[in-house]
Amino acid sequence: MVAILKEYDIVGETLVISFDHPLVRQCKILAPELACAINYTARVVDPVGLAKVSKADILNPTL
Repeated sequence: MVAILKEYDIVGETLVISFDHPLVRQCKILAPELACAINYTARVVDPVGLAKVSKADILNPTL
């Protein structure tokens, strides 16, 4: 997915949002400038820690 975003030069115009936190982390590793958000539904003990581990820029709790 990141390769396609780079191919079309739209990384800076894209926000990746997913419940798949390892996917978000991998996208961020491949393109640090890519804006990324993680969705979650659980009552997370440390949401900021979760964002850091996932390399997410945005937390998106889905209630």
